[in-house]
Amino acid sequence: MNRRGFLAFLCAAGAGLAAFLLFRTDEEGEVRSVLTRLVACVNKEPGEPPYVQMGKMRTLEELVAWQITAAVASEGEPVVFEREDMLRAVGAARAACSRLEVTLSDVRVALNPGKESAQVTARIAWTLEGPDFPLPQSPAACSAQFVKDIADDRWKLFRISFH
Repeated sequence: MNRRGFLAFLCAAGAGLAAFLLFRTDEEGEVRSVLTRLVACVNKEPGEPPYVQMGKMRTLEELVAWQITAAVASEGEPVVFEREDMLRAVGAARAACSRLEVTLSDVRVALNPGKESAQVTARIAWTLEGPDFPLPQSPAACSAQFVKDIADDRWKLFRISFH
């Protein structure tokens, strides 16, 4: 291949790569747009009742276990929490608070899951509102109260933020 042919080949390859990257950026923008609209629908102005109840999504304990697992896991190493351990840790850490804040980092979000689609990596923070735990209490007592409050559907999803 002569020098001109090689340069033409490089230009064509560069144009193809640029078109691919531009297309991927547009797809990721679409995913982010969908997520932004979702967040806007869930978040409500202060003083309004919570929009989503946990019982209509996942149970709170599943959500918290999933997010704590993701937060403390080393890269590529899943961490499994036994139910009681997870509840005891959450109950003890947030014993005097009416809001539970958990963050899931590096979330892979796909548009049209199951098909070839764009994925973006994001950080999603969830804020949950619930009853205050009276102090002082042992971790076991906090855990028992936490389980009861979940069963009574007293914890509500208050806010989602997407970064």
